[in-house]
Amino acid sequence: METRKVEKKCCDPFSKHGKKTGKGVSVICLDLSDSVFTATGNIRLIPGKKLCPRCFKQAKDFLNDENIEPIFDQRDMICDSPLNSIDDDYNLNMPVTPRKVISVLADAFVISPIENITRLSKERRLNVFEKVMDSVKRNVMTESDGLPNFTLEDYSLLMTELRDKIKPVLCLLLFFQSPSLPPASWTQAETASYFGVSLAAAAKASALKRENGGILPNVKSSIKRKGSVTKDDERRIIEFYTSDEYSRQLPGMKNVKSVKQSNGKRLKIQKRLLLVNIDELHRNYKKKLNADGLKVFGLSIFATLRPAHVITVGSSGTHSGYQPSSLGPEFDSQGFLRKPVIYNQWHSHGQRHLSSKIKSSGTHSVRVCVYHQNVKLMLAAIHVVERHYFMDKLVCSVYNQAYMMERCSSCPGPERLREFLLDLTEEEGDEIIYKKWTQTDSSNLETITEEKDEFKESMVKVVGNLTKHHFIARSQSAYFANCKANIDHDSCVLVSDFSENFAFIIQDAIQGYYWMNEHTTLLPFMAYMKKEDGSPFNIPICVKSNHLTHDTLTVHAFLRPVLSHLKEINPLIKKVIYFTDGAASQYKNKKNFANLCSHEADFGLKAEWHFFASCHGKSACDGIGGTLKRLARLASLQRHSSNQITNPEQLFLGAKENVDNSKTFYVSSDVVKNNAATIERRMGEAVVVQGTRSLYCYIPINSFQLKASPLSGPESDFKVYDVLPNRNIFDLNTYELDLQLADLQHKEKKGIQTIRAIGEFLELMQAKQKTAIEKGPYLKQKQVNLLLSALHPNSSDPPV
Repeated sequence: METRKVEKKCCDPFSKHGKKTGKGVSVICLDLSDSVFTATGNIRLIPGKKLCPRCFKQAKDFLNDENIEPIFDQRDMICDSPLNSIDDDYNLNMPVTPRKVISVLADAFVISPIENITRLSKERRLNVFEKVMDSVKRNVMTESDGLPNFTLEDYSLLMTELRDKIKPVLCLLLFFQSPSLPPASWTQAETASYFGVSLAAAAKASALKRENGGILPNVKSSIKRKGSVTKDDERRIIEFYTSDEYSRQLPGMKNVKSVKQSNGKRLKIQKRLLLVNIDELHRNYKKKLNADGLKVFGLSIFATLRPAHVITVGSSGTHSGYQPSSLGPEFDSQGFLRKPVIYNQWHSHGQRHLSSKIKSSGTHSVRVCVYHQNVKLMLAAIHVVERHYFMDKLVCSVYNQAYMMERCSSCPGPERLREFLLDLTEEEGDEIIYKKWTQTDSSNLETITEEKDEFKESMVKVVGNLTKHHFIARSQSAYFANCKANIDHDSCVLVSDFSENFAFIIQDAIQGYYWMNEHTTLLPFMAYMKKEDGSPFNIPICVKSNHLTHDTLTVHAFLRPVLSHLKEINPLIKKVIYFTDGAASQYKNKKNFANLCSHEADFGLKAEWHFFASCHGKSACDGIGGTLKRLARLASLQRHSSNQITNPEQLFLGAKENVDNSKTFYVSSDVVKNNAATIERRMGEAVVVQGTRSLYCYIPINSFQLKASPLSGPESDFKVYDVLPNRNIFDLNTYELDLQLADLQHKEKKGIQTIRAIGEFLELMQAKQKTAIEKGPYLKQKQVNLLLSALHPNSSDPPV
């Protein structure tokens, strides 16, 4: 409590001065105020104010009256020590009360004079008393008699010796370990000046003091109590948070979190948006670990171990896509714990790191599923939040493939949903207004007004159309997680998705540069592999190019350096399992299927291609693109006069030099065009696969056929499709001609026909190895018949 300035003039309590007030000499104490009030009954002198000699004499006359005794409040606390007044002649041998203590403190200018304390409430008087006692502790009270009575010189000598002890650089660690040595009232500048250390060291010592809460760090016991969280337990919980089933990585270059590492340094990690609430995630966690026979922890520990970069939907308002609820046992699987990409230079040029608090204000999520979002908007119009989107009212079980994909005779059907909606919308008005995403020439959020009956029919229709899509989305996501968990060391799961083109930015650029900005194509990859000992590892890759067309030909050209790099890392790799979204211009088209059948001939690796459900293709590769763009943008803005990043080549070189643990390749537009010329014939002869949009799993059989299924997995219903126009094609990959040629080398006298056939075959094989012409992998039927007749001249069977 701060001290207030005392009035210098007389307070004139007896109205003796009129307009001209004399100078105050004597300060009113509490005893004098009580005596005057007892004598007059209506005059209350305010303690702390002053009286002139005339008024003080009149007030003192009241004390000399022997018939007047001081009045004490029964609520006053009696003390053991006497209190003397300000005048030597005035001495009352009476107990000390709290009011008298307040008077003395006011006289000593320790606290401000307190006026009209009798009019305050009980709570207010208690608050005043607490403030008074705090002021007494700071300014009046001394240590108890049991402690040594140190003088100021003793404290100064102690601080000087400590300063001399920790002043050497080698002993600076002692300063950090004893951060509360400086008084609490010292600023960081005063601490640094006294101990001869830098401001940074003083700031770190202050932070350690707040963290440890004492003069020395808290001693951590090496004895683990029963039920404590081990490293493996913590890893399993983090894996659940970072699994693609329950969270997705955000692609934006601003979607980043600065997280403090165990070594004290901060690392920027791409954010992940949690698709379910923590309570639902914890239920799935218990279900999974109980099935595996592992130890399960409660919700409080589970929530405490949530990684800082895994954020929830905050109060700022977000709209995410579908939120998968607790999956059935057939969908239980776990993803790998991804290691964050480490960056060494681009992220260290004077950045101000963000706070790594667990709480988050949320984020803005875009590019979500239109099918699920429209159902959510209709449910919001009638104030309903339902995790199954009313699909459980249409089918027997939302976890059964037959019910969700086709229905059965026992499924409730639309009538049950109509009856349920009739009761649910009974209290609604005649018209219901809701929002809906429409996709015609563009995507728009429109406001729809419908009658109650029309709204119910619209709800039945959209929920009925959602069941198949919902099951496919969950099934494909579960199969992706299962592939990552159970992949062999000779295989690779490769996820890919084009990132938004990077627009170059220059510090202090002129106005016209904004309208002629150059772009760069980014195609990120995330490869999931295993070592021979079974330990998983991930390889983030990004291909940059000045070729701005995102199509199948670009994807095929970009795959060459990526797959070559994977074979260098793991020479035993034999198969690649692709997972992408269903973009028709890039992946889900007849040209890509023709390339898939020729994958082993082009790259020396077997392959199969799986697609996520529409609008559900978020993966780790989205975060790779966003991170690289963020670092490149920051690095370019920090270069004012030289070395600006203005073209794709400079972007590639900067990422190659400054980004660790992420492989970067550059493929020029000329390379893409040359690669397109080599497969031009194949692209022209590709055949459309009927029902492409409804199929999500494609596995090649040979160089001209593949099998496809609506769902991924060994139990899926596959059908065979042709991807090239002519079925009468000889497949070099399925007919062992090399064995026949080896047999011919040991035979003599085979005739001129055999020699010509072998010559044609060897020329075609040479062309195939060089991959210079498209007809390498394929032989016309006439050439095949000629070759087989030469190899089997005595055979009566017709050529195949």
